[in-house]
Amino acid sequence: MNWPRVHRLWAALRSWGPSFHPGHAREATETHLTFVADRVPVFIAQLDGQERYVFVNRPYAGHYGRRPEDIIGRHLREVVGEPRYAQLRPRIEQVFAKGRDVIWETADGARYFQFRATIARHDDGRTHGMLIVGTDITKRRLAEVELERGKRDAEAASRAKEDFLAVVSHELRTPLNAVHSWAQVLRSGRLEGDAAERALDVIVRNADAQARLIDDLLDVSQITAGKLRLDVRPVDLEPVILAAIDAVRPAAESKEIQLEHALDPGAVGITGDPDRLQQVVWNLLINAVKFTPKRGRVQVFLQRSNSHIEIIVSDTGQGISAELLPHLFERFYQARSPNTRSHTGLGLGLALVRQLVELHGGKVTVQSPGEGQGATFTVELPVAI
Repeated sequence: MNWPRVHRLWAALRSWGPSFHPGHAREATETHLTFVADRVPVFIAQLDGQERYVFVNRPYAGHYGRRPEDIIGRHLREVVGEPRYAQLRPRIEQVFAKGRDVIWETADGARYFQFRATIARHDDGRTHGMLIVGTDITKRRLAEVELERGKRDAEAASRAKEDFLAVVSHELRTPLNAVHSWAQVLRSGRLEGDAAERALDVIVRNADAQARLIDDLLDVSQITAGKLRLDVRPVDLEPVILAAIDAVRPAAESKEIQLEHALDPGAVGITGDPDRLQQVVWNLLINAVKFTPKRGRVQVFLQRSNSHIEIIVSDTGQGISAELLPHLFERFYQARSPNTRSHTGLGLGLALVRQLVELHGGKVTVQSPGEGQGATFTVELPVAI
């Protein structure tokens, strides 16, 4: 935009009145000003003391879907409409009463405009109306919105990073402390027989927990970088699911949770990576056991449904509120959510489930009637053609 030219036009229009130039000179000046005013990317309008238009340029008229000749002579209220006029009226009174410029902004759908109104005067200083100039500030406003959104996103990312590092430190240190403490006790020679076996069991269990945590972090990193590769081949899902059930059975038994399954032998025809699919089922089961109270129930179903195979894991656990359902498969969700911090873990398991299922061309969904009413996770995998 040629702002120097706009400012010169603004100064000329402010002093443009009936006595501006006599005869042909005035007519030539008006023609020149109209020519320029129609070609600058601003809205220009002049009103008399009764708020009737005496001049509008084509951009201003086009903004209201009209031609300049259709607006000149009409009252401001007729052109802008009653609701907009009611908003403008206080500003117009301010311009005429105080004789000073007034600036305001308006929104029209997805576009934003800034207007400036000022007194139009004769050469001798007498007032003969009001001049309004508007500009489209949509690009500037959208840039400001994007800048603000980027600032908020950066702040949120920074907080998430800090929370994540704090949780990672805690989760890695917890099993490490157990391993170190029991190793020191064993080293002292104070434990023998069954006591020593229990100490070794604690050490192995916590070392496994730390190894799983590190594996989850590495898997997420590989998936994010696009480096995770699947060993794809025909898969029989029944032994895959049974292996995952056996892996979580000790955790379920420690809470007296019933672990049930119903597997349809006719649900065949899947190709994929059996190890990664077992990881999917294991994560869903361990999540169900974790959030199911003592003497609850966790069920696993395998069934065929049209062109895909379904693996369903349901539980009688604490359930999920409606506002949290859309975020459940986000990475580090558990680490950010105050509602789940009574449980250990980084919240990577469900994120891995979603990513691994999507790598197999499937999808995973979750349903829950609400808090305290359990949850059901459904994995859909396409049948191989």
